[in-house]
Amino acid sequence: MKAAIYGAGEYGKAFFKGLKKGDMNIDCFIDQYTSKKIFMDLPVYKIEDIEDKELNIYISVSLNNNLAIPDILNKNGFKNIHSFTNSLEKYPNILSELMKTNILWMREQNSEYFDYQCIDSVYNLLSDKNSKQIYKDTLEFRKTLDMRYYIFPDSDLQYFPNDTNLKLNINSLSLVDCGAYIGDTVKSAMYYASKNNIKVKSIFSFEADQTNINKLNKEIIKQQELFPHTDFIVYLAGIWSHNTILYFSNDGNSASSICEKDTQNSIKIPVFNLDSTLQGANPNYIKMDIEGAEQEAIKGAKELIKKLTPHLAISVYHKPKDLWEIPLLIDSINPNYDMHLRVYGHLGRETILYCIPKDNNQNV
Repeated sequence: MKAAIYGAGEYGKAFFKGLKKGDMNIDCFIDQYTSKKIFMDLPVYKIEDIEDKELNIYISVSLNNNLAIPDILNKNGFKNIHSFTNSLEKYPNILSELMKTNILWMREQNSEYFDYQCIDSVYNLLSDKNSKQIYKDTLEFRKTLDMRYYIFPDSDLQYFPNDTNLKLNINSLSLVDCGAYIGDTVKSAMYYASKNNIKVKSIFSFEADQTNINKLNKEIIKQQELFPHTDFIVYLAGIWSHNTILYFSNDGNSASSICEKDTQNSIKIPVFNLDSTLQGANPNYIKMDIEGAEQEAIKGAKELIKKLTPHLAISVYHKPKDLWEIPLLIDSINPNYDMHLRVYGHLGRETILYCIPKDNNQNV
């Protein structure tokens, strides 16, 4: 029976190599969003162009919304659909190939990054059993690539979960959204606040990608109409340890990031530190998802974190050591936090460290 891979990107390439090692021949790729006609020397088709409904389809897309992909394929009559995780379980070679991509935390020789003294210290900082188990399973999965330790995404609202250990205990929210993307966090914040009778005083959005910020502004206009008493402030800038100019990959997607040198798609952007930029603003919630720049950004928010003890939601999956270095960095700045881990994406994507003030009494 013929077979195809859904997704003609880096993950699709890893799937192709892993399936090939498992003696599975692939005949084509399927991708609704690419202009490529050929990928890995194979044709790339749209769903509507494929007539063979018995085709085995292996889904290489691991984004949070990938559950919609099997639904679309089913509606188009395809019967033999293999989900992202089912594919990993059946063909372990795919995982080995994914590690070679060096995407996010993944490394071919990942074990060399383990600092066991720091890892043990962070385990003791975590405040609930679920977080400790997530931490242990994450590390064990990275070491062994054993699917028994695979963490499936949490279905709760990212950054604003209903978990009683994490629920915001504030009357008025002043949010700093670092890596605002297209306004998804802004939208979630307003939804969460309305549902829980929390006033939203202000939202400071930082986004460096021009394409993203145009969409962000459209979302903010919608929210401003619904919530006219909230101050929405947008910065076309990145976040860093100090104010300077850096290169930035301006790709118009959620993974646009600061880069070390000038590249074909990079531009120069201003980057600010939060301590000087938000002096006097008194935020009580800081979210950071800034594609690996989190540690530098935390250093630039040192005084805010030390003096105000704001709630924190920090991505800890972009670099291998972020999982333990970021909690230890925050604890060195302000030890007055209960720390929690939750995972909202496949393959460890969207692993978020929540830092909740120990008194959890930030009523502003």
